[in-house]
Amino acid sequence: MTHRKIFFNLAGLLLLFLTSDFAFSQNTFERLKHLQQEGDSSIVFYGEVKDQTRQPVSGVKVSAGYECFSLTDMYFMGSKDISAETDQNGQFLFSNFSGKKLFIRNFTKDGYSFFHDDNPKTSFEYDKFANEDKKHKPDINNPVVFVLKKNPQPGLVVAYLSSQIIDRRGELYYVDLFKGFIFLEKKMRKPDSDVILTIKTPDNGTTFTIDLKATDNNNGLVCSDAEPHIAPDDGYQRTLDYSISKGQEIKKNIYFKGNKGAYGEIFARFEIESRLGGGGLRLRSNLYTNLEGTKNLEYDFNFTKNELARITGKVIKAGTTEEFSEAAPIALMKLKEEKK
Repeated sequence: MTHRKIFFNLAGLLLLFLTSDFAFSQNTFERLKHLQQEGDSSIVFYGEVKDQTRQPVSGVKVSAGYECFSLTDMYFMGSKDISAETDQNGQFLFSNFSGKKLFIRNFTKDGYSFFHDDNPKTSFEYDKFANEDKKHKPDINNPVVFVLKKNPQPGLVVAYLSSQIIDRRGELYYVDLFKGFIFLEKKMRKPDSDVILTIKTPDNGTTFTIDLKATDNNNGLVCSDAEPHIAPDDGYQRTLDYSISKGQEIKKNIYFKGNKGAYGEIFARFEIESRLGGGGLRLRSNLYTNLEGTKNLEYDFNFTKNELARITGKVIKAGTTEEFSEAAPIALMKLKEEKK
């Protein structure tokens, strides 16, 4: 066989391979296109939005999307955005389009918050080729219910934050309701305070005790996890303590009720997060103090910042602890004068 014949035979085989491979690819291409296109079905979805008390919420914007056949996207699978708004009964409807899957992204309305953990299912199957038991079956009489939490009304509350890692020595904090957490060595002069927060370790550091004590006999503390953050009516005692062991993570809401001289009755909340690991006790202590003498200890930074500026007539730029500490007593006295 001559070299010329060998060359043409090899070229023929290569051409045959390429054309058959192209035919195979083209066939696969068309088959995929057909499957994706045929998989779309009419999407109809009935939904309803309620708050945590099971009351319908109107005027909620519902953001969603759906997967569908597309000539311009990879593997002929694209997605499109859609939205709806709930009516006076908290209900909404998605319809008049085709696709394979509907997924709810978010619910938005001023004064409300959406949490995915409260709504475990937010995607719904419509693909014609999916198992029947997985397909969503719309029912106008039984809409899918979603929970949108109504945010509690904030109080005029100032916040003071403290975060420390505590070793085996233990620590002592003096807490002023208007100044926050003050850490001083024992040899120094003790400042005036409303609560003393003491951290002790009775062993080699595998257990810590967190102790809170009101400095005035007539003031008290109580632990409560009620939401929103409203101070309890009773159950207060002068001292309160709890322990944490290695590997534990504990969060406590501890409420204070008492008198603070000329300012009168004051309510406050300690939000204490503690975790004991190999490096010591990681303690984050947040103090929230109500300036109006009410039990509402729900904190909102912007609300407090704007109210303090309005009441005191001072410009509060960043809302730092120092600015709040300076403005809080002034605002409190002005509020008391207004009540007279």
